[in-house]
Amino acid sequence: MLKSETMKNSVNKTVWIILPIVIFFSFSDASAQQKQIKSKGAAFYESRGHAYLEKRQYAKAIQDFNNALQMNPVDAYAYRDRGRAYGEQGQYDLAISDYTKALEINPRYGDAYFNRGLAYHAKGQYDQAISDYNKALEIDPGEAGTYYARGFTYYIKKKYEKSWADVKKAQSLGYPIHPKFLDDLVNASEKQGRTKSETPSSG
Repeated sequence: MLKSETMKNSVNKTVWIILPIVIFFSFSDASAQQKQIKSKGAAFYESRGHAYLEKRQYAKAIQDFNNALQMNPVDAYAYRDRGRAYGEQGQYDLAISDYTKALEINPRYGDAYFNRGLAYHAKGQYDQAISDYNKALEIDPGEAGTYYARGFTYYIKKKYEKSWADVKKAQSLGYPIHPKFLDDLVNASEKQGRTKSETPSSG
C-alpha cells in the first residue's frame, strides 16, 4: 500500500513538472514564430504570397498575405492579392471584402475596382460589376482588359451595342478577343436585330 501511494505521488509530481515545461515550450514556439515573421518583414511575405498566387498555391498565398497584413494592416496591395486568392477559390464574398478594404485604404486603386468587378460578375451581380468597371476605367482609361470585362458583362445582360463598343475599344488597345465570343456576339446581335424588326410598332 505504501509503495502504491509512493508511486502515485511520484507520477503526480512528474505530471506537474512536465506540464509547465510543455506550456513553456508552447509559448516559446509561438513567440519564436512571431519573431520569425517580424524579422522577415511584411514585404517578404507579400512577395512570396504573390509568387504562391501565380503558382496557384492559394492556401499558402493566403497565409503569407495574412502574415503581411498582421505587420502592415494598411497594405492595399496585400488585400488586393489576398482577394485574388479568395476569388480563385470561389470565395467571392471574402474576395469582395478584401477589395473593399483595399479601396478604403486607397480609393484610387483601379485594379481593386477591376478585381471586385470580376467577383461581382462571378456572383451574378452584373450591375455592381459594371459600376466597378466604370470606376476602374475612370482611374485607368487605358486598361484594355477592363473594357473587355465590361463588354462581356454587357453581353450577358443582352446589351449588345454597349458590348460591341467595349469589345472594339479593347481590340484597339491590343486586347485579343476570343473568336468564339465574337461569333456569339455577332449571332446574338443579329438575332436581337431581327426580333426588333419583326416586332410590330404600337403606332
